[in-house]
Amino acid sequence: MTREINCPEAVDIVSWLPICKVDAPQRLITAVVLEPWDGDPATAEESMDSQDDVVTAEEIEKAMIRFMKKMAKGDAFLGFMHGDDPADLVLIENWQTRVDMTLGDEEVKAGTWLMTIFVADDELQAGVESGELDGLSIRGKGFSTAV
Repeated sequence: MTREINCPEAVDIVSWLPICKVDAPQRLITAVVLEPWDGDPATAEESMDSQDDVVTAEEIEKAMIRFMKKMAKGDAFLGFMHGDDPADLVLIENWQTRVDMTLGDEEVKAGTWLMTIFVADDELQAGVESGELDGLSIRGKGFSTAV
């Protein structure tokens, strides 16, 4: 169910996850950034991302902390469609759930990385409200190993 890649260098990782909650008047969206895999081979397929990879809650925590450290230094930003420039978005909340929960209509597993973002850009906000923009996508570098 998992795949093994022999890669001496980091590879680009792109994953898309739905927006869980939209607060249009306040221009806030809350969305899953990464969902965890519980380590059970039987559940790997349902936890796979767009590249058929899985990530544990422990690795998600490490990635979230690395991201926030980079944000603090100005080495990371919130962009649009994996562009090379920051979008007019402001990170409001960034956290990892400790328990299973429901957010909007979405069931969220313990260990999931969530973000709440203020959408300052009028065109992006219109896309969120119309449903044209319905998720976030994480982009990063990582290594894939067999489990």
